[in-house]
Amino acid sequence: MKRHLFIHSRTCAVMGVILALLFGAFVLTACGSEEKPDPSQADINKSVVVEGWKITLTGVPDEAPVVGTGGVTHAAQNGTFVIIPATVTNQNTDILLFPDGLLVLKDSQGREFPPTGSTPQFAYLQAQPDKDMLMDSPVPAGGTRNTVLIFDVPKDARGLVMVVKPTGDTFKLGYKTP
Repeated sequence: MKRHLFIHSRTCAVMGVILALLFGAFVLTACGSEEKPDPSQADINKSVVVEGWKITLTGVPDEAPVVGTGGVTHAAQNGTFVIIPATVTNQNTDILLFPDGLLVLKDSQGREFPPTGSTPQFAYLQAQPDKDMLMDSPVPAGGTRNTVLIFDVPKDARGLVMVVKPTGDTFKLGYKTP
């Protein structure tokens, strides 16, 4: 009987490791900071138009130290990814890339964090077929992307808001302001 229990325990441990590798992004998503956003305190459905881009917050952020599934994963370099659901529309007359420097996350200490590039977004989107690639992907004139904006922030960042740099407009994300 002891041998059977040992084999069963070992099999469960191996299966746990396999499941963690296959579905790691889903398991790790729950391991962010203790501060979780409150949807009633977020600017959900708020839109800002700047430089011909309409940005609309469509939900509260999620957090994960690693994004992606299976063999396509990417780990946060600064601590954790803050993943913000949004729609982004190119209201310009030309096909364009979403501009660098348009958005940042700002914490209660005044620190600013730019969005990540396409690598974390690509990894995240492997398990999210209902979301569109935005970073490093040209958006046609009039085109809208149902996407996520991903920011790599330190784990001690609190009171996060998303700031539209050229105008100073902010999106409340549902985090408490310390």
